[in-house]
Amino acid sequence: TRFDPSLINDQTRREIRASIGAGEEDIVVGSVGRLVAEKGFPELFEAAKQLDERCVMVAIGPNEPDKDDGLDESFITSALEQGIHLPGMQTNVDEWYAAMDIFVLASHREGFPRAAMEAAAMGVPVIATDIRGCREVVDHEENGLLVPLNDPDALAAAINDLARSTERRAAMGMASRKKALSTFDERRIVKTVLSAQLSALREKGLFHHLQGSEDFDLEIRAATAGDAAILARLHADNIDTGFLRTLGVGFLRHLYESMLGSEGATVLVATDPFGPVAFVAGVNDVGAFYGHFARTKGPIAGMSAIPRLIRPSAWRKIWETARYDGDHQETGAELLSMAVAATYRRRGLGGALASRLLDELAGAGIGRVKVVVGSDNSGARNLYESVGFVAKDTIEVHRGEQSIVMVSEREPSAIPAD
Repeated sequence: TRFDPSLINDQTRREIRASIGAGEEDIVVGSVGRLVAEKGFPELFEAAKQLDERCVMVAIGPNEPDKDDGLDESFITSALEQGIHLPGMQTNVDEWYAAMDIFVLASHREGFPRAAMEAAAMGVPVIATDIRGCREVVDHEENGLLVPLNDPDALAAAINDLARSTERRAAMGMASRKKALSTFDERRIVKTVLSAQLSALREKGLFHHLQGSEDFDLEIRAATAGDAAILARLHADNIDTGFLRTLGVGFLRHLYESMLGSEGATVLVATDPFGPVAFVAGVNDVGAFYGHFARTKGPIAGMSAIPRLIRPSAWRKIWETARYDGDHQETGAELLSMAVAATYRRRGLGGALASRLLDELAGAGIGRVKVVVGSDNSGARNLYESVGFVAKDTIEVHRGEQSIVMVSEREPSAIPAD
């Protein structure tokens, strides 16, 4: 918010320029940083000897002669005699940037140069050495120019090149401002870091580490491949029934990765600003999906579940899961799973997700969809009934475990292509 050219009025800009003897027709070439060799000031001051006579150079920053690479008194004296302005440390650097036509950073080494980012945010074209850090700020020929390290001649040529063209400087300045807003805004960076940390927490099932979640607006969107790990964790931690959860989070991650890569699957997530907090998954054809899963992820998913597959009963349940649909063809399309993080329950997310899934399937020409619910899971049955599912049959997907087949019928709003 501070480094915004619209906040600096023309009078201030003229006064800053006048303080170094620069008029409106002159080209102010500026640099900001500690006056030490590592920042490239010896090369910059050498380049100044070759600049167009309209160029006025100013180097803002404290002199640090006691540093190992400090500039001695004779060097500073020579620069002043050369006509380079050295106003020392300044607290109003935003106003100085606004007074510049070109910003130069001739550093030998940088992490992520703040001065160059600030100048870019102020809409100034940036000339910098072609090193790590500087390359993150300057897109060559877009918002500035990159020059070789330790090369005063190349530095002078680049400055003269921009000094000759008002239009080019203006275009690069606009590009600098645009890049700074999109890439360097600290609020955006903080949000990105927090999102990465919270996603990592959620992949471990630690949703409760996010406080104040009730204040967030939620959005329902299509799931992406990057959501698979969180979907697996949501499934493992919030779906208490069913066999697949017993195979572990690793197995479930491969399952959802396969599902998100299947043309016959629809997976929707409800997200807060930091990622998914609930999801629903459905497929056009259960048998076709499990065949797709076996081909794409079966072996690697099986490897991840090996510790849980040593019991014969586990293999029996896998076989029963894969084949149950063949004996109960209410419909091939099925809502396979739905889960909501504990901190986001009692907000109507389950019903909203299930209804949205049915709408999307109807829009794809699939009006008849089933869901299989444990016979003792009254909460799930009530939720599905609220969005139009009706109990149709009682089955045993796994031997000795009764489930209810519920079916929703909606008028398809589109005819699928042949």
